[in-house]
Amino acid sequence: MLRFIVRRCLVLIPLFIGVTILSFYIANLSPGDPVAMYLDPYEKPDPEKVEAIRRELGLDKPVITRYFLWLAKVLQGDLGYSLSSKRPVLAEIRARIGPSLLLSGTSLCISFVLGISLGVYSAMNQYKASDYVLTVLSFIGISMPTFWFAMLLIILFTGTLGWLPSVGMVSFNTPPGTWNHIVDVARHLVMPVTVTTLGSIAGWARMERSTMLEVLRQDYIRTARAKGIRERFVIFRHAVRNAALPIITSLGMSLPGLIGGSFVIESIFGWPGMGRLGTQAIFSRDYPIIMGVNIISSLLIMLGNLAADVTYALVDPRIRYGGGAEK
Repeated sequence: MLRFIVRRCLVLIPLFIGVTILSFYIANLSPGDPVAMYLDPYEKPDPEKVEAIRRELGLDKPVITRYFLWLAKVLQGDLGYSLSSKRPVLAEIRARIGPSLLLSGTSLCISFVLGISLGVYSAMNQYKASDYVLTVLSFIGISMPTFWFAMLLIILFTGTLGWLPSVGMVSFNTPPGTWNHIVDVARHLVMPVTVTTLGSIAGWARMERSTMLEVLRQDYIRTARAKGIRERFVIFRHAVRNAALPIITSLGMSLPGLIGGSFVIESIFGWPGMGRLGTQAIFSRDYPIIMGVNIISSLLIMLGNLAADVTYALVDPRIRYGGGAEK
């Protein structure tokens, strides 16, 4: 297992380099000039000033040279400075990670537990009325546009009833570190968590249902039932455990969302997370922020896949790595 982990980590190195190449060159192919962020839009630009800014930013060098200079800084943990705020990119990202973790982590935990539970229940009651109801609700949840559902919630609970706040993470007049602060953050969480959780619950439920139905048709499940083992033991000890492998893959792929956040939902609700930071960077052409968000999200995808591969062996000992059985 240790040899497999080392090999997988070595494979991540060229993959990470490829991600940096794509992120850098796509950002450089984007329309617009980063120098414009340093100029007054209402004044005629001074050619000498423009050239001085280009030299300061390193834009006077060839693209390949700029890439290697940027990559060297990235490997040292320096993602550059934001063109909008003039602050370090890492500082901007560090300030947004906490809110994104809070929103995405809460949504992931709720949707995972409810989705898996509903999926197992639906599979155990195949072709019954409850299975049809859950199937219809799942398709509605998967197909419903999140931005449209978010707008409906804002109109209902903020505009009509006035029960919940619709913008931000905390009210301005709430002192931090108090019980009222915790309650206020929870109230701000209700609508964005509801929106992000609805579609995720449906997705987890459909995936778990199809996987469980496939596992329940296997010979070892029929053998376990023929031996007189209790149905609950057959389901949770054998079926659920073997149906967990695709779930582990999806769970590993969900890791970047915890940090990367949701661009649409965070923008609609004004949530101060990574998704909103990325959206603002795109509209303001803040290329260092865009590349920083891409690099961190891609790195987390690779780490999530690595964690999923390692977890496979813990869940199902039949899996063997390295082309042969492990002793």
